[in-house]
Amino acid sequence: MKKKLLAIALVLMTATAALAFQPTMWCVPSSEITSSGSVASPAGYFFGMTVVTDGSNTVKMEVLDSCGITKYYAANGANLTSTITFPASPDLIHSIQFDTPVAYSSGMFASSITAGTYTAIFYYRER
Repeated sequence: MKKKLLAIALVLMTATAALAFQPTMWCVPSSEITSSGSVASPAGYFFGMTVVTDGSNTVKMEVLDSCGITKYYAANGANLTSTITFPASPDLIHSIQFDTPVAYSSGMFASSITAGTYTAIFYYRER
């Protein structure tokens, strides 16, 4: 009888521990982006980005919730972030990470303004 009760208790404790487990949030990097354009097409979560600049020009980046939009993105796409400015500095690599991922519903589009060159990698997860 004691063995049966012990076995039942172990099964219940294991099931409780398994149900309480929450997997960590994971994300994938986008391909390297070097100009304004679509980053991800399905709905998902935006975790952050890394931007490598040429060091002599400021890069302004805006990330929008909309995919397949063209020159009218400002009217159609909702901003996921305010305009982010990466300064011209000897530090070529700049990263931004959000504590809570930003949800987007129809894709992610990046708009950039710079006189120089840059490479950006966006970290996201599809829903």
